Amino acid sequence: MNAILYVVTDSFYVRALGGVDTDRVAIHRDKVVLDATKAAQRAGVRIGMSLAEARATSSAVRFVTYRREDYSAAREAWLDVCVEFANRIEPAEDHAAFLDLSEHPDPQEVASILIHRLGSSSRAAIAKNKWLARLAVETHGTPCGRIPFIEDSRGFLASLPIAHLRPVDSKTRERLEFLGYRTIGAVAEAPPTALKGHFGLEANRICEAARGGVSEPVQATYPPDSLSVRRHFTGGCADREVLFRGIAMLARQAAAELVARDRVGQSLRLIVVLEEGDPIVVARRWSKPLQSAQGIIAALNSMWAEFEQSAVEPAYSENHVQCVRLWLTQLERAPVRQRSLGVYGLKEIDDSVHAVSQIGQALPPGAIVRASEVPESRRRRVLRVWRDATGWH
Repeated sequence: MNAILYVVTDSFYVRALGGVDTDRVAIHRDKVVLDATKAAQRAGVRIGMSLAEARATSSAVRFVTYRREDYSAAREAWLDVCVEFANRIEPAEDHAAFLDLSEHPDPQEVASILIHRLGSSSRAAIAKNKWLARLAVETHGTPCGRIPFIEDSRGFLASLPIAHLRPVDSKTRERLEFLGYRTIGAVAEAPPTALKGHFGLEANRICEAARGGVSEPVQATYPPDSLSVRRHFTGGCADREVLFRGIAMLARQAAAELVARDRVGQSLRLIVVLEEGDPIVVARRWSKPLQSAQGIIAALNSMWAEFEQSAVEPAYSENHVQCVRLWLTQLERAPVRQRSLGVYGLKEIDDSVHAVSQIGQALPPGAIVRASEVPESRRRRVLRVWRDATGWH
């Protein structure tokens, strides 16, 4: 089952600028208040308020214009923590991101550990797709405690107002409300034929969204120019052969994604998570770019030997391996190579002509003819003339 985590770090912008709660500071972007300290909020400034209204509300608040470069270090700091927990990370804003936790056996436990690492100012929720996870944070996400996992999507949406049906555009939502659909549950229970009469083909998307559908995969856009795949071993693994089979599967998975992206990588990290103690990381930069499964497997065999040397020999006799992760960084576009000219070389042509002449000497004259010299039958010639004269095929 898909498990998409949406994480929000509250007060990110004021904290990134070094603001404290006693300062009356607000950050604005596109003439809207993006973030504000508690002192600024007590002065009447609200997040989401227009800049003009906020200025009119309080003259004691200092308004700072948002600049993306001011938050790059803070953004990378908290996203780098997320990299330890998920292969696919898609930042939504400087302060929010989607993480695909579908590969984890217990996504809620992993999410709780992540939120603990990020701090009490973070909120999160898990759902089967991105828009539900974001909506769950806004309606159910809490700064502490067990992370909510919305498994019953239809039940979660049933009582929410139609304005939260975000996979459909605002005009469609307004029209649904005009037609009497006040909640998403009412739309989910409506006969599809009734919706088709008003919305045509768009009714299919409306019905799917009202039942918690409309999924979009999490795009692996952070870290940029990188690829990460991992394999978990339920209960741990101490069998060297099983571990090697799992690593070979990871190599094939990584190679397939590299080919799909048209990328190659030279910097490879092997991260081995043991049952006890800190993970062991082996990093190496290879002289030749890696893209094929065979090349990645060969590199990993060498790195695995280095891993065994860095741990107690053998590394997994008593301390079982819980997870193995491959992380390719600094990906580059694959070089374009011309594999062949698409025609026979001169040597091959010379060899074929010589072979035909040798065979022709052992056969009667005319036994071997070129395809272009084979006479066309009278019927074909008549049909061709007829076609050219009448246009008939």
